[in-house]
Amino acid sequence: MSDRTEIILNDNTFATRILKSPRPVLVMFTSRGCIACESLSWRLPKLVENAGIGFARCWLHESFETFRRYRIRRTPTLVLFDEGEPLATHDGVAPVPAIEQWIGRSLESRQRELAPAEHGT
Repeated sequence: MSDRTEIILNDNTFATRILKSPRPVLVMFTSRGCIACESLSWRLPKLVENAGIGFARCWLHESFETFRRYRIRRTPTLVLFDEGEPLATHDGVAPVPAIEQWIGRSLESRQRELAPAEHGT
């Protein structure tokens, strides 16, 4: 069993748990009664564990300000955060391989941005 645990967020905990996280975190913006959210929620913990990133859920009824701040218009919405910044956003449900590829591409793109420029001749 993994020592990684899912983080449950609200407006009061978002900044300390996500924006100050030392590693990338996938946040699933979700709402009660959202069947698509339920379908996705049981697949994400294993996927993020394999990717070596954190996972958190942000519930609409506890996080109105956070939903507004990040302009979340529908659930589920996935936002990948790195170094306190939203790196990429994905709306709706998708197959696990597509989400894995989206996470991988987003993290690779971030690494390219952060890599020192190579000076060639």
